[in-house]
Amino acid sequence: MTQLELNAPLTRFSDPSSSHLAASEQIASGRQNDHARAVLAVILDQPGLTYREIARRLPHLEPVEVMRRLNDLTHCGLAERGEQRECSQSGRKALTWWSTDGR
Repeated sequence: MTQLELNAPLTRFSDPSSSHLAASEQIASGRQNDHARAVLAVILDQPGLTYREIARRLPHLEPVEVMRRLNDLTHCGLAERGEQRECSQSGRKALTWWSTDGR
C-alpha cells in the first residue's frame, strides 16, 4: 500500500502548541501513515474487531492511537463503524470496525 491520503486534522485550533508540534512530527516522520496502514491491515485481515481487539494485535500501538487512526481511516473512506458487541478485551459493548474495501 502506498501513502494514504489522511485528511483528518490531528489537532484542534484550541489545542496547546505542544499538541501541534507533536502532530507535525507524527506526520513528518511518517508514523501517522505507518500506523494507519497497520490498523487497516488488521481490519482487512480480521473484519469486525473492536478498537481494543485491534490494539491487542498491534502491541506497538496504544489503544488510543488505534482509535485515532481508525478515525483517520474513516475520514478518508477506508474504514467504517459497524454494530456494537461485547469486546473480548474490555468486556463492555464497543463498536466493531470494517474495511470499506476502498483500498
